[in-house]
Amino acid sequence: MRYFGMLLTLAIICVLAYITFRSLGLTPSSDVHDAQWFYDHPSERASKLEYCNQHPDQQAEGECLAAVTAQARADTDRAH
Repeated sequence: MRYFGMLLTLAIICVLAYITFRSLGLTPSSDVHDAQWFYDHPSERASKLEYCNQHPDQQAEGECLAAVTAQARADTDRAH
């Protein structure tokens, strides 16, 4: 019974740590629609921006919006 309590406590700590890391954004993003992903992958961002420039109707949604947001952040970081 004592081991069950220790395992339950450990499981709760692991779940809380996972939730904390996810909410703080400490885990790397693998979602293609995420601006952070495009920020971390400049070649993919350049390709997506080229596509978005050729399709202006899609610039305000989905991957285009994420790529534009990531590019704005990269430009801001370079300016400072």
